[in-house]
Amino acid sequence: MSENPIPPQSPAPAPGTVKVTGIERTGTGLTAVGVIAAAIPLVYLAFASNIKLDTLDSIKSVLTGGLIVTIAAAVIGLVATGLNVPNLGKRLGPGLSTAFSGATLVTMALFLFVTVLPRINAVQNLNDKIVPFGKSLNANCKNPLNAIKTDYTKVQTDATPLAGAISAIPTGGPIPTTTQFGTFAAAMTTDAATLQTDATNFATYQANLNKLTSPDKK
Repeated sequence: MSENPIPPQSPAPAPGTVKVTGIERTGTGLTAVGVIAAAIPLVYLAFASNIKLDTLDSIKSVLTGGLIVTIAAAVIGLVATGLNVPNLGKRLGPGLSTAFSGATLVTMALFLFVTVLPRINAVQNLNDKIVPFGKSLNANCKNPLNAIKTDYTKVQTDATPLAGAISAIPTGGPIPTTTQFGTFAAAMTTDAATLQTDATNFATYQANLNKLTSPDKK
């Protein structure tokens, strides 16, 4: 009669040891990932004063990236905390993981509501209200005034030759010729038409400015 062989048995764990489960390993790994993700926006904020952003698009890109990383770190911290809590009390490791993941969750939540979202709202206000207001001022005030200044300068330039000739008469200068008077008259006719157009356009620009409302400061 043959004897059934006894299958080998795995050695019993040493006294005082606790088996590490896959859930615990996952929680520890996510805790590490969450801490690293949380460090990215915090380190950037610490050195933000040394970083120059020249355009509104670059500011939007930084804030969008910061929002994504902050939310991702908070979600990872939440999931890691959920995985770590059931292992509390078994030994020191799960307790530390829970502390770090919980701190990551709380820190990123505060960072989101105290730092990221207010800056996003400020940029949104800048993009939606202040930038259009500035462009409208530029189009209806600065540009027309620059055009009028240029046209008045041309009037002065066109009048200078004849004015100089007339002012030289008392000191023995020749009397201006009919050609000089004709050139002056033609130039003044053109300049007068230009200034009349400027006046008409300026009335339109003024009406546009009257419709503007100053954006709220935020």
